[in-house]
Amino acid sequence: MGEINNPHDAFFKYAFGDKEITKDFIKYYLPKQVTKELDLETLKEEKGSYIDEQLKGLYSDLLFKVKDKDKKDNYIYKKLLHNFC
Repeated sequence: MGEINNPHDAFFKYAFGDKEITKDFIKYYLPKQVTKELDLETLKEEKGSYIDEQLKGLYSDLLFKVKDKDKKDNYIYKKLLHNFC
């Protein structure tokens, strides 16, 4: 088995690849006044997306799209630092 270069990055990408884990994380860590406005059943990962193109070589993003109660798109992201250790 090959060496994992960024074990923290790999862990977060694996864990947040599970929609239920991501929904639970959002419910727990975002303020209630925010989560009550979101329809977490519409949550989906936006693959290959980056918030800041200038930092693309150093960071990768976990980007999720979710609709609010008015059916408007909202984005939630987690920035992951490459070579974290």
